[in-house]
Amino acid sequence: MKDGYLIKLNDGTEIEAVTDDDGKFKFHIGETCITIEDGLVLISGAVADSGFSSEIVLVSSHKVSSPDAQTATTKKIIEVKDDEGIIRRCIICRSRYYCITRGCARTPCGWICG
Repeated sequence: MKDGYLIKLNDGTEIEAVTDDDGKFKFHIGETCITIEDGLVLISGAVADSGFSSEIVLVSSHKVSSPDAQTATTKKIIEVKDDEGIIRRCIICRSRYYCITRGCARTPCGWICG
């Protein structure tokens, strides 16, 4: 077990997160982006007419198991280059679009790492 984070979504979905060796994590759930750097959490996303809307309801410190080949996602991973030329590794899992740039995340469909 290692130090990480637990991300809870408004439908009860839980995602475990671990930062990369530089202490950074960047993950997208649809239009919402969560960035963790040196323990600081930033959630950003699209702004609707009614204000900021996020699927994320909680981010907390959490002990997580380390990702390994046996717990890796079996979903097809799509690599997408963003406007800044940074490659995101993405999957579609349970009707959600998950993308990771830094660190690793355990989605309901297994671990993905960026």
